[in-house]
Amino acid sequence: MKESETLDLALIESTNAVWKKAHLLKELNKVDMNVIVDVIKNYMPRLLKIYDSRNQLDRALEISLKEGITIYDSLYIALAENLGVGLLTGDRGQYEKGRKYVDSVLID
Repeated sequence: MKESETLDLALIESTNAVWKKAHLLKELNKVDMNVIVDVIKNYMPRLLKIYDSRNQLDRALEISLKEGITIYDSLYIALAENLGVGLLTGDRGQYEKGRKYVDSVLID
């Protein structure tokens, strides 16, 4: 099985989603929230090769300005382009812009 790759930003985005479920939506209690965050911190790096976002910033900014998308979305496109791999995303806008640069797959 080929190793999956992502940015360090994915840990932050994942933790923010957990915070949202716990704090805003009240769908997670504090104990469950802490367990999930522990998994993100300790297991996500074992399952995915994680790249430093700083190394993608220049290219991501070029893509972001040209395509009118957030730097967050363009960072993942820049990483895929840099690695010569495809982009797998659940974000239709990111998919539409990303496929101009790399093979992209939209997941539902």
